[in-house]
Amino acid sequence: MFSSILIVDDEPSNRKALARILHQKFSQIFEAGNGREALEKLKGIHYDLILLDIMMPEMDGIEFLEHYAKLGLKTPVIVCSANTDISRVVEAMKLGATDYIEKPIESNLLLRRIRSIEETQILKRENAELLQKVKQGRFTRLLGNSPAMQKVMVSVERLANSKSTILIYGESGTGKELVAKSLHELSERKEEPFVVVDCAAVHANTIESELFGHEKGAFTGADQRREGLLIAARGGTVFMDEIGELPLDLQAKLLRVLQEYQVRALGSTLYKNINARIVAATNRDLLAEVKAGRFREDLYYRLSIIKLDIPPLRERTGDIELLISHFLNKYNEDYGVKEFSDEVLRTLVMYAWPGNVRQLENTVHRAMALAAEEQQELGMELLPSDIAQASPYHSEIFSTKNLPLLTMREIEQIAIENALRYTEGNRRQAAEILGIGEATLYRKIKS
Repeated sequence: MFSSILIVDDEPSNRKALARILHQKFSQIFEAGNGREALEKLKGIHYDLILLDIMMPEMDGIEFLEHYAKLGLKTPVIVCSANTDISRVVEAMKLGATDYIEKPIESNLLLRRIRSIEETQILKRENAELLQKVKQGRFTRLLGNSPAMQKVMVSVERLANSKSTILIYGESGTGKELVAKSLHELSERKEEPFVVVDCAAVHANTIESELFGHEKGAFTGADQRREGLLIAARGGTVFMDEIGELPLDLQAKLLRVLQEYQVRALGSTLYKNINARIVAATNRDLLAEVKAGRFREDLYYRLSIIKLDIPPLRERTGDIELLISHFLNKYNEDYGVKEFSDEVLRTLVMYAWPGNVRQLENTVHRAMALAAEEQQELGMELLPSDIAQASPYHSEIFSTKNLPLLTMREIEQIAIENALRYTEGNRRQAAEILGIGEATLYRKIKS
């Protein structure tokens, strides 16, 4: 919990008024009359929060932030601005300010903004702690402290030693193969092979031979005997990815395997027992495929004795910062220690991620690869254009050359329209993005 704050404002009356608002929240309140004085007060003292005015003599808020950034400190900064200072607010946010609030400051709004920053700091700390626990614990592949992901982890641990076939459902990029590997690694089969069969990548003419094997001379080009993957897995796990792509004629043969746990190689008359556990995965609605005649109903029910649903990333946004930390750590060895700016983090957390965790990892990897070797903070310019432009923070109104042509009412209206468009009309989410209450947003829309 926050306990100390540094109020930086050149007006003693403003500092006194802010101290009155904040005295119940903070046990230690420090004051500085300008940026230079604030820098001196940073020496040897840790503050949980800095409340920074922009317009000050000697050293203003922008110059302070320029020096502050070079110190490498991580204390959150809220900048305070009169409504005519929008261009300078934008500059402050680019220099690393966490949030801003307009003058005259409304006490309840200020306390809400502080509470939001405090919750974000707590979440970051919890994510770091969880990441450390994950590194030390049984789950070496799955990350997440969201309720949806915790449910998956509990299910994986419970099902690890189940002999039943398991069907994993999830959109592309959600990590279905990682779930399958976790099932294998937490099971008694972990010392045996984990065999992957990509049903979408294997040619229809060869997939039967891949799965069941063949005898020498079974078909043209079969110049030697080959053991199938279901036998090669021994007592391990066979992961059949994109099972919905399996041809109908082969679906019937797979059904027999699941019923009898026996296979017959092409060109052979003998059946052999298999001891592998089969885990299948799909991003298709297999019941819809059954109704369309593209997937066997009896195979569907045989596969889905146990079904695991993997949530898309947009339904577990609380895990995004944890995943980002994990991917930054993963690529640190190649590109050096780097981190995203607060503006980029907010953008990544609010993005819808149609490609899920795979797309997020690719985005982090790309930003680190494109950054200059000495660059430690990764900015918006390193994001793919579709992600940067989808951000509610991205708008032509933030170009200072346009600001003189817009009134505050017009800027507010554009911000509301951007937030509503980004959230597809969800007023609650739009209000959270804008930092206002839902009732306030409703009034502004009506007016």
